[in-house]
Amino acid sequence: MAANLSDIAAMGGEPKWKAVCLALPEATSVEHVENLCRGMDAVSSRFGCTIVGGDTSLPPDRTAISITVIGGVEKERLTPRRGAKIVDAVCVTGDPGAQRLALNCLKRKGQPRRMWSGGIWSLSQGSGSQGRWPRWPESMR
Repeated sequence: MAANLSDIAAMGGEPKWKAVCLALPEATSVEHVENLCRGMDAVSSRFGCTIVGGDTSLPPDRTAISITVIGGVEKERLTPRRGAKIVDAVCVTGDPGAQRLALNCLKRKGQPRRMWSGGIWSLSQGSGSQGRWPRWPESMR
């Protein structure tokens, strides 16, 4: 969901609603689903994003989560990519490239996962987005 919120913020918008589709195998524990929902609710409530729909299904062997976030922006605040000019400042929050690095690490199963975080390489057992909060308010300044 952090990536969805970031996409909205990148265009100068504010998140409003979300739809969550969960495909969870029958063997998925109730505790796991409750933790997942608590995490999504924490992010949603922090950024004023209300769940308005979604879907659930029982696939035989894989977990899939699809989240759509819908937002709005006043026309004068809209910031599309094509609107960038050479003199514009480019501001980023987070660690550029961390998601790609995490994907590359996950593709090499069984090898240590080196993660870039805050200017320091570290070893991690998960992807670069675990435990991260979207930095939407910072992007709106």
